[in-house]
Amino acid sequence: MADPISENELAALTRRYEDTRTDLETIKHDVLSLKHDVLTVRTELHNFRTDVRQRFDAQDAKFDALDAKFDTFITEQRSVNATLVDLLTNLVGRNAD
Repeated sequence: MADPISENELAALTRRYEDTRTDLETIKHDVLSLKHDVLTVRTELHNFRTDVRQRFDAQDAKFDALDAKFDTFITEQRSVNATLVDLLTNLVGRNAD
């Protein structure tokens, strides 16, 4: 005949073991879910950084093109200014008659 106190203790330990096992399975599921979420965030962050880098590169290209246009304009403007100075110098040196 089995001891009733031992049987009760064994039943209580079995229940605690099952509860602990269930808790551990829940924790494992939660950790895996968090791992998935972290990987998703890392992927989104990588994509965001790539997108920002591409946009900055595109802006840099636009600024470089604009800088080249300004350089061309300044060169042309200096040429026009020199021509105007020559024309005005010639005009001022002439007789008004």
